[in-house]
Amino acid sequence: MALTSLRTRIVLWYLAVLSLTFVVFGTVLYHYVNQNLQDDINDLLSSKASGIRDSINAFWEAEKADAVRAGVPPAGLTKIHNLNFNRIVQRWLLEKIDDPVLLNIDVRILDADGALIASSRKIPSAGDVPLREPVSSLGPAGRLTDMSAETVPGRSVKLRAFSLLALEDGRPAYAIQVISPLTSLSATLNHLKLLLFLLFPALMVASGLVGVFLAKITLNPVDRMINTIRGITAENLKARIGLPKTAAEDEIRRLAETFNGMLDRLERSFSSQRQFVEDLSHELRTPLSVLKGEIEVALMKSRSPEEYEEILRSGLEEVDRMATLSENLLTAARYDSNTMTLDKSSVDVGQLVGEIGADLTVSAEQKSIGLGITAPEGIIVRADRSRLKQLFLNLLDNALKYTPPGGTVTATVGRDAGGAKITIGDTGPGISDRDLPHIFDRFYRAERKRGPAGFGLGLTIAKAIAEAHGGRIEVSTRVGKGTAFTVHLPSSH
Repeated sequence: MALTSLRTRIVLWYLAVLSLTFVVFGTVLYHYVNQNLQDDINDLLSSKASGIRDSINAFWEAEKADAVRAGVPPAGLTKIHNLNFNRIVQRWLLEKIDDPVLLNIDVRILDADGALIASSRKIPSAGDVPLREPVSSLGPAGRLTDMSAETVPGRSVKLRAFSLLALEDGRPAYAIQVISPLTSLSATLNHLKLLLFLLFPALMVASGLVGVFLAKITLNPVDRMINTIRGITAENLKARIGLPKTAAEDEIRRLAETFNGMLDRLERSFSSQRQFVEDLSHELRTPLSVLKGEIEVALMKSRSPEEYEEILRSGLEEVDRMATLSENLLTAARYDSNTMTLDKSSVDVGQLVGEIGADLTVSAEQKSIGLGITAPEGIIVRADRSRLKQLFLNLLDNALKYTPPGGTVTATVGRDAGGAKITIGDTGPGISDRDLPHIFDRFYRAERKRGPAGFGLGLTIAKAIAEAHGGRIEVSTRVGKGTAFTVHLPSSH
């Protein structure tokens, strides 16, 4: 895997996060185990010191009772600086030294001045470690002290001592000190550290292999997408990326859907461009042929100035026809590719339709067609005024073009839910069911004997302008009765 690949970076990030998690977990575990072991040792030393104090007191009370029965005055039987008490403590320790309760525990008994009365000396040199504080300062709760002793020449061992004060009539009588080596605790912690250090590389290797496997499974759909995309060219834009069999909201599935959406847009754009070139070539063929033929005829022999002027005028008409065709095609292509910009402002639709109707009045009268405009002012939409004018002019011009003499063309402006509704109707022969689905297609001309044929772009451009403004065009027609185009425009878009 290349270090710059997404798969490698995913695995490395996965290992980095896992390593950090393991380090944090190992540190917390180590401190937790260490604290628990420390607490266990402390509790053990405290309980053993308390047990020894209770046992010594019980032993002393039994000896004291025997002495009183033998006639010894009770006033002389005290634990403080009493040689008899010291001998009893030494005898008690001698009897208890092999008790399993005192296994691996060194016991030291000290008098009220801190002088050693007795010691089990189970830990070499531990008995030589002095008490670091006066007996009177220990208090009844006891005190923990860490120390070290040289049990083997040249080798020091860490020890922990718990010192507990025993009172008599509220005065310090003696102190008990139990000492335990910390070798078992250190050994346990060392084993834990060794285990963690051994587990870390093993876990990293295993996790790395698992990470590579998971990354491969996760990114396999991406690899398939890449292979598919590499095979897509301008001539093969119909190919689509197969959607992975994952959850509907999966990121890779959404990526594939996004790519497919982009390919749909690219295909429509390329198709629009190809269609534009094909349509332009097809539509320019006739006027170019006419223009070429007229020029060839004019060059065949000398002609009068009037004849040349007639030929030039005919050629100019064809040039104008080609210029109009090119402009309409460019307009349609811009709408198809969504590159047409709209200069929007507040437009009074009634006023605009009224102005267009006034401009077409003369043309309607020349064709003996009645033109009725019902366009109340005050219906406002936010739109590009020039584009809306082109839309309504195309529809009205189309209606006048295909309405026979004596017919009627109407334009009615009204309010629609959230916008405006403009209906332009005629009393012509209508549109057949066969032609109706295709009337908005570019260059489609229905076979209607209603008047001169155009380029077949007027309705295409009208529909594109309406949709660019967030509106729509609806058509209702009856053969032999007429056709009505209804434009719905939102108040703002």
